[in-house]
Amino acid sequence: MVSGNDKLKAEKIVEKSTSKRQMIELRIDSNELSLKSGIPFRLEYEGILYARTLKQGKSPEPVPELTEDERRRYLMVSTTMDYNNPEFLQWMDKQGLKRQGNEGVAKFAHRVFRYLTRNGKYGGDTSNYEARRPSRVCKSLSTDCGGFSLLFVAVMRANDVPARTLFGRWASSETDESKQAHVIAEFFVEKSGWVPVDITRTIQFKPKDLDVFFGSNDGKHIAFHIDTDIEPARGFRHGWAQNLLLKWYGDGDFSKDHRVDSKWDVQCQPITTR
Repeated sequence: MVSGNDKLKAEKIVEKSTSKRQMIELRIDSNELSLKSGIPFRLEYEGILYARTLKQGKSPEPVPELTEDERRRYLMVSTTMDYNNPEFLQWMDKQGLKRQGNEGVAKFAHRVFRYLTRNGKYGGDTSNYEARRPSRVCKSLSTDCGGFSLLFVAVMRANDVPARTLFGRWASSETDESKQAHVIAEFFVEKSGWVPVDITRTIQFKPKDLDVFFGSNDGKHIAFHIDTDIEPARGFRHGWAQNLLLKWYGDGDFSKDHRVDSKWDVQCQPITTR
């Protein structure tokens, strides 16, 4: 729901990439713009968050398998997810990040997780989306949550394991914009479903239990969209959108005079564990 300005009309659209993600579009005429007052509006999301923990044993409910289209979607190469890059494949082979013939998916994913959390460092070049490509990150193993999630997913997909990144924010109110955004990864296991992985929290917090963020999610992460390379309109590609995306038409540099201030006021209900 969008509110706060009667002149703003929100429309649900489907972005133009192969993912066909749902988006909300606002079209604002230049006559409505004001450098003094801005354009205030409120965008409200409502959802239910679930904590998840991977456990041994039979699932209490049947887990549906991926369809062929879903499997193809979570194995595909994209502009940012460039796991077919020869230098990346060479790096992966050199580091022994190839799934063995008798190695289970979860066991292999855990081995990749341990490798990245043991050798990775938080920081590096995060100035643009290209810097987070797996072919770039594998050279330094220094990046942020988005870069490490992409790298993990790239290794999994290169080994024919469906995997994806979840781009979103923490379900808590925070005035520091940089502390609100977060990205995690997931990989798919037959009869178990999607398994969450959070590499950077392991690197940053160095918990006593090094596997606390493997196969476990506390339900405090809100995923806004799956994977990268959003294309709201033909020819307008964006690496990912954890903020509002701005696109303007006409003369002049809109970005010099206008900016987006986003303050998140999150009201959380008790987490439901399933």
